[in-house]
Amino acid sequence: MSSSCEFKFDRANAIFYSGEIVTGRIVLKTSSIKSVNRIYILFLGLAKVIFEEQRSDTTSGNEVRYERVTSHATEMYVKSHTNVYEKGRLPDGTHTFPFSIPLPLECPTSCVGKYGKISYELSLVMERFLRYNNVFIRPLTVLQTYNLNLHPEMSMPIEHEAIRKLCCWPFRSGPINLHLAIPFSGYAAGQTINYKVHIDNMSNRDVKGFSMTLIQIYEFRIRHERRIVSSYYRGEFEPEVVAPEHKRTIKGHYIIPSLPPTSLAKLIIQVSYMIRLTVLFSGWHMKWNIDVPITIGTIPLTQSGDRNAPKEYIPDIKDIQRHTVGDPPPSYNEHQPLFEHSAFIGKLFVDPDANEYNRTDDFLPMYPVYRNMPLTKPTIEGSQTEMAASEAAPSEVTPEASPEASSEASPEASSEVTPDTAPKTPPKE
Repeated sequence: MSSSCEFKFDRANAIFYSGEIVTGRIVLKTSSIKSVNRIYILFLGLAKVIFEEQRSDTTSGNEVRYERVTSHATEMYVKSHTNVYEKGRLPDGTHTFPFSIPLPLECPTSCVGKYGKISYELSLVMERFLRYNNVFIRPLTVLQTYNLNLHPEMSMPIEHEAIRKLCCWPFRSGPINLHLAIPFSGYAAGQTINYKVHIDNMSNRDVKGFSMTLIQIYEFRIRHERRIVSSYYRGEFEPEVVAPEHKRTIKGHYIIPSLPPTSLAKLIIQVSYMIRLTVLFSGWHMKWNIDVPITIGTIPLTQSGDRNAPKEYIPDIKDIQRHTVGDPPPSYNEHQPLFEHSAFIGKLFVDPDANEYNRTDDFLPMYPVYRNMPLTKPTIEGSQTEMAASEAAPSEVTPEASPEASSEASPEASSEVTPDTAPKTPPKE
């Protein structure tokens, strides 16, 4: 029987907020006496980005040669090294090593993409004499609190107007005027975005309906080069018809899946989000995509809850409205929010430097998800963007691969290295 190791944390799940202390114990079981140089606990929190670049070189004969070069970038956020057993003979049996590791307030949220990841791993390393080392690794999720209540701009509504002309001369028709209204600029995972779309159809075509998509944009940086990967999370199609020469105001809803929050600082891995409203027309006309930025946080706005929801859990705002270098960990007066594994589309990052016996490439972080959060502060009556809670029970949003997502996997798609001045917007459908 070989040695085995179990990581036990002082909480039900291995999820911690920046600024907290990671505590627990490691239980090592050995079946025979081990000669060791030392045993230590290592905790690493870092971001790693790896991708290939194509570089050109001109030879003396003016011949241009191209070569593929693998580039690396790393950012360290926390590193803790604690010796727990000195040089000697480790008897067989069960050995328990407690740990207590503080997390800095600036630790960014765990996340994983195609070209890199922000990860936090707790390891027990047993250095052996004249043999390979025994390394046991346990990944965990670290969340940087993004309390939307501490950012007043998040409570502002999103108002977006757009005009589309379907035809040109000699088949010219009137335009379609569209006004999109979203109650707030920031939401948390699990919340429902109740939005309104006002359409003034002055064209000669029917508006057949619309849908909303959340676009997640990962940006991976190595020095002055970057790669951008977009994932698409589609909502339900709303089959609402607006006939020519008619106006309508239509309500829709979108449930935000479990995803990492918007990045707070400029790092080598950054996450941002866009909301895309897609409008479909009758006939051969292409669909109309309208993109607006939106923020995903870890603590929702108190005024963004549901009037009809039961009081399941509410972030205790009085305990978290403290302005520090980073937002403090959240406190809950009843129950903690649900935590769900990250929704993900595409390929996961494979770390070429990871231990081949203890790989953690398939680890997906978990994020707080707020469903049925009660309304704790009344909205202002008569507001232009005030939305009533959806009468019909919304169904779950499931990630769905899109043409953009499939094309992104090809070498010609968004995996191409782009200069630092390239616009940070997703491709149009």
